[in-house]
Amino acid sequence: MAEGDARVTVAKGKEKVVSVMAQLPPVVVAPIQKGQVLAKVFVQNEGKVVKEISLLSSSNVEKSIIPSWPVIGAGLLGLAIIGLIGFWRLRRPRRKKF
Repeated sequence: MAEGDARVTVAKGKEKVVSVMAQLPPVVVAPIQKGQVLAKVFVQNEGKVVKEISLLSSSNVEKSIIPSWPVIGAGLLGLAIIGLIGFWRLRRPRRKKF
């Protein structure tokens, strides 16, 4: 949620010189507390920052006990490979000893 308003007054006909730039982190890691600053938004008028607004967490986010999807996917892929190798070894014909 935004910490405040982003209203800026400009002269008529100069609306296109106002721009908004967000400064976002590449990753946000839990746990997150309610009200924690997660990102910032800058309102610029003719290239100069006229307003800075913090973006806050609207609720608490606890750390998950479930591992991320890439870890789960790698584990399942590993189990599938082990299963295929086991199946192949059981199904291949056995050599007779003379």
